[in-house]
Amino acid sequence: MTAAHNRGIGTIYATVIDVNDLETSGAFWSQLLGVDVLYQNDNYFRLGRQGELPYLLLQRVPDPQQGKNRVHLDLEVPDLQ
Repeated sequence: MTAAHNRGIGTIYATVIDVNDLETSGAFWSQLLGVDVLYQNDNYFRLGRQGELPYLLLQRVPDPQQGKNRVHLDLEVPDLQ
């Protein structure tokens, strides 16, 4: 494959993981990957290195649900059309 064929139209912004205990999960993933918590609020932690994609995003969910995906990708594209 040539370099011209390698160019995609989007970027993986983050891998998102649903978690029940945001603080414990944030500490675990931060230490495991050797990255910082760059942003946090009551429902999300964004981990990574400033300005380097992709991030790891931890999303608080109340309870695990049967059949629900616990991991997904957030994509970033310059234009949706």
